[in-house]
Amino acid sequence: MTSLLMIAWASLGAEEAHRWQWPINTAFGASASFSEYRGARFHMGVDFSTGGVEGEPVRPARDGVIFKARAERQGYGLSAYVRHPDGQITVYAHLAAFGPKLTQAIREAGYDPSARFGQIELSVRVLKDEILAYSGESGAGLPHLHFEVRDGTNRPIDPMTLDFPPLPENNGKAVITALKLLPLDPSSQVNGGFFPFIAEQSGGRIQAKGRIGVQALAHILGPRDNRLGCRGVRVTFGGQIVGEWLPRAIAFDQYRNAALVYDQAVSGFGPTQFAYCFDQRASQLPETAGFRQTRPIDVVEPAPLVIEVMNLTGQWNRYEWTLDPNAGLHSPALPPWTRLPVQTSTLSIHAHNRRLQFEAFAPGSLQTPDALRGLAVGERVFLTVSPSHAPFELTWRVADGKQARLIGALPRKESFTFAIGDWRITGKNVRLHESLAVVVEPANPAIEPDALAFESPVIWFGRHGLPAAGLRAGYRFDGLNSPERVGLYAWSFNKQSWRYWGGPEKEGFFGSTLDYLTPLVVARDVSPPKILKPKIHEYFTGKRVVIPITDKGSGVDPDAVIITGPNGPLRTFYDRDRKWAILPTDAPGPWTATAKDRSGLSARVSGLKL
Repeated sequence: MTSLLMIAWASLGAEEAHRWQWPINTAFGASASFSEYRGARFHMGVDFSTGGVEGEPVRPARDGVIFKARAERQGYGLSAYVRHPDGQITVYAHLAAFGPKLTQAIREAGYDPSARFGQIELSVRVLKDEILAYSGESGAGLPHLHFEVRDGTNRPIDPMTLDFPPLPENNGKAVITALKLLPLDPSSQVNGGFFPFIAEQSGGRIQAKGRIGVQALAHILGPRDNRLGCRGVRVTFGGQIVGEWLPRAIAFDQYRNAALVYDQAVSGFGPTQFAYCFDQRASQLPETAGFRQTRPIDVVEPAPLVIEVMNLTGQWNRYEWTLDPNAGLHSPALPPWTRLPVQTSTLSIHAHNRRLQFEAFAPGSLQTPDALRGLAVGERVFLTVSPSHAPFELTWRVADGKQARLIGALPRKESFTFAIGDWRITGKNVRLHESLAVVVEPANPAIEPDALAFESPVIWFGRHGLPAAGLRAGYRFDGLNSPERVGLYAWSFNKQSWRYWGGPEKEGFFGSTLDYLTPLVVARDVSPPKILKPKIHEYFTGKRVVIPITDKGSGVDPDAVIITGPNGPLRTFYDRDRKWAILPTDAPGPWTATAKDRSGLSARVSGLKL
C-alpha cells in the first residue's frame, strides 16, 4: 500500500493546488462546527447543510489519493478518506453513494458498492474537480455532509484555520444568551446568596464576592436559525485572561473529554444549547488541547467580567458585566432548563454544593434532626449538610398532611459507598473537588404520564452537570413483578424529559455508571412502540418503502425491529433519526412489523400495505 501511495504522489507533483476548496456547494451554510458538543465527545469536523436533500456532488478538497472507503449502517455510514501529498487527510461522511471512479474501484476490489461492506483499503488517484461521492444521510443525522481535515498524525484540525474560500455570510455572529455564576466555596456569594445566579441579559452590575465559577450559554447563529458551537470562548476578569477554549486540533485520545469544556446537563439538542464551563471542573479531567483555566475568578473589588465568543469566520463578539461586592441585588428568575423533575409541593428545595435552601409556599413546619421551624409563606431556611453525618429524613407539615424528604451528602473520598434510602452511590477513584448534597424526593407524576410510571423517588445532587467519572448509581427494589419493563432513567435538563439509561443489572436492582451528575429515577415504561402505516420515501439511490415506528418511553430498540413479508423476514434497517424501518427494494407486501422498546415492551402489526 505504501509503495502505491508513493507512486501516486510522484504523479501528482506540481498539480497539487495550494488553496483548499470546500467539498460541496456551501450555499446552505455550515450546520455544525469543529469541537461542538456531541454527548461525551467533541465533533471532529464541520457539517454542511444540503437543504434537506441528498445527492449533492462532493468533490475532494484537494487533489489526492483515496486510500480508504467505508460503508456501515451506523456512525459515518458511507464515507471516503483521501490522503494528500503533504500527508494531510480529508474525510467525507454520511454519503448517499460513491462517485463513478470510487464505485469502479470498489467493484474491482470485489465488493458491492451499494452494500454495507465495512472497510476497504484502496489506492485511487482523485483530482479536485472530480466527483468523489454524493451527499446523503447514511449512518446518522438527516441530509448533510460531514467533512474533516486531519494532519499527518491523523489528528483532526479545525478546517476554518486553513486556506479555504470564505463561507457565505449567512453564518452569523456568536452570541451569549445566558451567564451563570457559581460560588465555588462556602464563603463566596453571588447576588447576595450562596447559590448560582443566572443573568440572561448582557451588561449591568452583579453582586459577587469570593471565588466564582462561570458558565456561558453561547452559540453561533446559523443561516436558518440553527445553532452551531462557538469556535472559541475567552473569559477575562479585571483585564486578565482567566480561562480560554480555543480548539485548533483535537487528538482522538482527547476525543471524549468534552465534559471538561461543556456542562453535560444543559448542553445538547432539541433545542440546541452549548454551556461553556470555567468552574473548577478542570481538576477532575485530563488536560485537553485548546482549553485552559489559569485561575478562578476572585472578586474582592469591582472589576469587569468580559466573555468573548468567536464565530465561524474568526470574529469575536464581546459581552461584559461588572462583578461588584457591593452591587444591588436582582430578582432571580430561574429559566426552564434549570427545573427539577420532582413532585410539586408547597416546599421547594434548592441545592448548591453542600448548602440547601428551603422555601415555603404555604404556612407549615419543617422538622430537621436538630430543630422544628415554623415557616410563613415566602420564608426561607438554609442548611449545610455534612458528609460525616448519616443521611436524615426531613419532614414538612402543612394543614392537609406531611411530606418526607431524604437529605445527605456525598463524601469527598476517592472510594466510598453511600446509601440514602434504597439508593446506592458507589465511588472508585473519584475526583470530586468537594462533597455534594444529595436529595431524594418523589417524582413529579405530571411529567410524561402517558409514557412512564415511577417506581422510585428521584435522587438529585447539589451540582448537576459535573463529570462523574468513577461514580455508579443504583436502586434496590425488592419484590418487583415485571423487571423487564422497568429501567433507570436520567433527567435531561435540555429536553425537560426523562432519558433511558439502562435496565436491571440483576433482579430487583437497577444501576448505571454516571457520565455526569443529573437526577435519576427508576420507572416503568407504560407505552409500547407505535407502528404506523408504511409510506414511500425517495432517497438519492431510489424509492424505498419505510415503516414509521416510534416510542414515547424508553425508545425503540433498533436491533429488535423485525419486518416480515410473504416470503419471510426481510433484511431491514431502523433509522433512529427518521424513526422508521427501511425495507429492501422490491420487497413485496403485505408486511408484518414487530418492534420492542429498550425496556422490553413490544408491539406487532400485521397486514401493513401502502
